[in-house]
Amino acid sequence: MKKHFISGLALATLITSGTAAANFDLEDNYIGGSDPRDVIGTDSIFNTLGLNASISGSILTVDIFTHFAGYADDGLYSSITQTEASGWGNGIGYGDLFLASTSADGEWEYGFSLDNRWSSTGGSGELYLLNGANFLYSDDFISAGGYRNGYEVAVDTDAQAVEQVGGGSWSVNEAEGIVSFALELEGTGLPYGDGFTFGWGMTCANDVIKGTVEMDNNTVDVPEPGALGLVGLGLLGTIFGRRRKKLSS
Repeated sequence: MKKHFISGLALATLITSGTAAANFDLEDNYIGGSDPRDVIGTDSIFNTLGLNASISGSILTVDIFTHFAGYADDGLYSSITQTEASGWGNGIGYGDLFLASTSADGEWEYGFSLDNRWSSTGGSGELYLLNGANFLYSDDFISAGGYRNGYEVAVDTDAQAVEQVGGGSWSVNEAEGIVSFALELEGTGLPYGDGFTFGWGMTCANDVIKGTVEMDNNTVDVPEPGALGLVGLGLLGTIFGRRRKKLSS
């Protein structure tokens, strides 16, 4: 349950202290749909600031910095979420993560579907190949005004065309204001070291972040255990070689 807000002062402190939150790989400059506002509703609840992404081996990690972290288990606006997609009044929840390779020409290729979008801590999820516009939209979750309507926020896992190709996990860090995703890319067909286009929003889509992150500079090469051993032996050899040189001089 949400217990605090990230105030303007706290955000300024984060920026001046040089923490990761101030260095977004993707800042939220996207405004989706016909509504000209970046954030619909209260900034201290719905505002999304930015996104960081990195790869370690075949695991893609995406951290989304959003004021909404910690609100999904509050039953927020439960009176206007009386729909099947919304769990019949569970309130506004976390949306699924959409992604595509940079060559996808603006079409979402994959969607990471959350096991329980109203969890306070996170959980597991399944990665789907979408094979078309197989989405659930904000209209499927919200039954009254005051939201960004007609925007894709979840995978339609009941659609016959979608294909499960992998899995992963997700978590909520309420104190830091971060919703994180960790996806296994092996076997998905997505390139490991290239750029990705990401899209995410809460189920009301009151703020949506969307854009491309070039992953080349963020790729982390993880050596195999055997390679680590060889590196260690090389270092020891260098050390002993230097000691011998000193003793003989």
